[in-house]
Amino acid sequence: MNEDTELKIYELLGVNIFRKKILFTWEKIAKLLHINVGYRLEDYSTESFEEYKDIAKWFAIAHAFVMAFLLTVHISYSASALAYIFNIFMNSYCIMTQRYNYIRINKILEKKKIHDERIKIKKEQENINQKDKELNKEELLKLRESLINVESKEDNKPKILRKIR
Repeated sequence: MNEDTELKIYELLGVNIFRKKILFTWEKIAKLLHINVGYRLEDYSTESFEEYKDIAKWFAIAHAFVMAFLLTVHISYSASALAYIFNIFMNSYCIMTQRYNYIRINKILEKKKIHDERIKIKKEQENINQKDKELNKEELLKLRESLINVESKEDNKPKILRKIR
């Protein structure tokens, strides 16, 4: 499945709304308990995005395990249908949210990589242009010197030969 299609499906399922509500609630709880949950980017460097991408992947895996464990517990103890639905709903949306974030971060990293490559190519072109300018200056200086030498030789020739040329 195409990543853009997958993002659209997640958006249609309401992952953005879920993300905003859960993050708002989670931030309030974290602030009350004075804990740093570590899911916010410290800066917007490539390393931060890579680290966050890994966190998103591991959160999705952890939620899959939690969902499987809770389903096993619910089945073992014959829990109510409401417990099944709540478990599946909450953990599925958490998994989808992490997957959604993972795809978005990959897109950002790909764009950043392309941008960095363009900057590198531009710098290389500027270096090449600068070297060409320096070579052209050297060639012009050599040509000038040779012209000066030719003129000085012509000045030493008799006047008759100078007029013929």
